[in-house]
Amino acid sequence: MRTGVSRGVTSDARRSIFQCTTIAGAVVEIADPGATRAFYEIVFADAAGRWVEEEDTLTYRAGSQTVEFVRAAGPRAPGVGRHIGYHVRRDRLPRLVEQLAASGHGADWWREDRQSERDVSAYLRDPDGNCVQLVATDFISPLVEHVTIEVHDLETADVFYVKALGGTADYYHGRRVQDYMQAAAWGEGRDPCAPWTRLWPGPGLSTNPRHTPKASHPNQQLFVRFGPTVLGAVLAPTHQQEPPEELVTGTPRVLFRTAQSPSDIPALLASPPVSLLPEDRIPLAHARRGQSVFMRDPGGNFVEIQCAAS
Repeated sequence: MRTGVSRGVTSDARRSIFQCTTIAGAVVEIADPGATRAFYEIVFADAAGRWVEEEDTLTYRAGSQTVEFVRAAGPRAPGVGRHIGYHVRRDRLPRLVEQLAASGHGADWWREDRQSERDVSAYLRDPDGNCVQLVATDFISPLVEHVTIEVHDLETADVFYVKALGGTADYYHGRRVQDYMQAAAWGEGRDPCAPWTRLWPGPGLSTNPRHTPKASHPNQQLFVRFGPTVLGAVLAPTHQQEPPEELVTGTPRVLFRTAQSPSDIPALLASPPVSLLPEDRIPLAHARRGQSVFMRDPGGNFVEIQCAAS
């Protein structure tokens, strides 16, 4: 497993394939639209958006973002670290947590390592087990503040989301001495970190196969900024079964937006304006449907890029 984060990445979206400016939302798998709507109506109460119900989908539109809930026969169990951070009004957060707890959705109070998430925040599971973070704010727009996914290689995730999609590498965690010192505090029960941000090394990291190291370690993380929104990538603790290589559309997925026309994309993919080394690890397979281009990142996560009209 490769874990390095390249330091020489560009923050200039013009030197990327897709000049994505923001996270436009997400697509989430669910089983019961009724239970889903009852849960998220409480969470989204401050967003002043609207619901759109169709046969197999339930969509919430808030400003320029959409959260689409797609009915699946058996929603895939989300990874440990995968979650969506939704903005909620700071003064309503305590009452909101009480409401959700009364409906059977108790909160865990954790913190993360990104600078803006050092204070504890509420994390809950929706009716299908999807992890939701309530991000306290005085301003609700945008509704989706960040999406965090699991990857197996931070270096290729860095190249894909920065050089291919046009984000800015905002922060990485897990390689500095102070990161290990913080992890020690978590291991001693003195730091309420989210469980995907820390780990206990396995026996394979010890010279003695019978000895499991007792020191807790930071899990490596990368945060890439797209305008007012952030894509977080955390190393997966276990290897999940990835979809077939030729499959580039699927759920769950993260939505991005670009001012580019979809008709410009084939030429850009055929002759990228930037180097995508290591090229053999960056899949550029894609499919087009209407104004959207669909891709997969190197970790198998599905991505939809919403383009401007041709």
